[in-house]
Amino acid sequence: MRVVILLGRYYPSYSANGRCAKNIVDVLLEEHDVTVISRRWSDSPASSEEVGLREHLVFVNTRLDEARARCEAQGRESGAGVQRRLFDRMFAAANYGKTFIGRTPCHQSGVKAYLKGLSGLGFIPDQLIPISLPFEAVVACAKYKALHPEVKVTPILFDQFAESGTLCKTALERKMKMKEGLRLEREVLGACDRVFHVTWSDHVDRCMPELADRFERIEHPLLVRPDYSASEPEPKNRATAVYAGSIDNVVRKPKHLLDVIAELQKVAPQLGLAFEIYAHGGGVDEIKEAAQALPETIAYHEPVPSEEIKKAYASAALLVSIGNTVINQKPSKTTEYFATGKPVVHVACRDDDPVIPEVEAYPLGIVLYERSGARCNAGKLAAFCERSLGRCVPFEEVARLYAEQTPEHIVAEMLGGGS
Repeated sequence: MRVVILLGRYYPSYSANGRCAKNIVDVLLEEHDVTVISRRWSDSPASSEEVGLREHLVFVNTRLDEARARCEAQGRESGAGVQRRLFDRMFAAANYGKTFIGRTPCHQSGVKAYLKGLSGLGFIPDQLIPISLPFEAVVACAKYKALHPEVKVTPILFDQFAESGTLCKTALERKMKMKEGLRLEREVLGACDRVFHVTWSDHVDRCMPELADRFERIEHPLLVRPDYSASEPEPKNRATAVYAGSIDNVVRKPKHLLDVIAELQKVAPQLGLAFEIYAHGGGVDEIKEAAQALPETIAYHEPVPSEEIKKAYASAALLVSIGNTVINQKPSKTTEYFATGKPVVHVACRDDDPVIPEVEAYPLGIVLYERSGARCNAGKLAAFCERSLGRCVPFEEVARLYAEQTPEHIVAEMLGGGS
């Protein structure tokens, strides 16, 4: 069977959704021919053959993508960090400008780019799996299916669209675009054969109950045995705690974690724990300021390729997760953390955070509730570190606890029956 997966960012600097896609691809490749269509970035290879990937790679782009890739490459060659950050903000502003003036957060230029990639494949796929966000990939697949009804379309929705807390920056803007966004969701998802999701249950019940029978809830397919042999851990002079992922001043705020780190130096200086933060997004300035204030304790890193993150996980003594301010988006990071077997701390800003039950079930996990205050949580973290650092949960035990989060389980669901 020929399967085509469409998403935003793939090899080599995988996005969170890209890592989910890669795990699904690796399972599918055991029996199927797989092509991945993703947006082109400045570090994207010319072809899959160039980097030895078994899946076929097809890169698509809009004019804004092309300009961004050129500027990113120029900034990387010059080595000017200030220039790179300026480019990042400039293109983020341009991208948001397109969202702001549109009737929905879906950009037609992105839809056209994915459709061009599909039409240029040279074959008609058996199954299309668009991964959202970007929702443009789902829209493109629905349009492609209108031309080729025999193609099965089964999107995976890891993020919200019409009710997204990140695509629209203000509640007023979200409200203004809601009606048209919901109309687009119903039209596009109604054309799909099955729809897999992580946190859409409430949204579907409220906004499109007539489509509920084709929606199926899954978990993030990130529970895979870590391969540290390909990424030799660098020796550290002191224990490190690692956070890797996006930071946002609206949905995922770093402030409480940074406050806890500062208090930890006061209540438990003997731990000597160093925090390595690999982050991108609107909240990184706050992290940079904290790193300048506590240079011996906090180090900020820009996003790095997947292999570099593996090295960071391999050498870490503790892995850190930050919960979202909304419950209609579920972070995927903790699943990756559980797979390592290492101690995990999750900072929760609300009691109904969907990640909390999973962390509490993990033998080496602790939840720090923001309502407890930074000083109290610093004490809890210190005690947790004293009893947990250096310990490890065997992968077999983790796989039993979270069997539904393995890519094998999710691929079996996706290739199974349905409407």
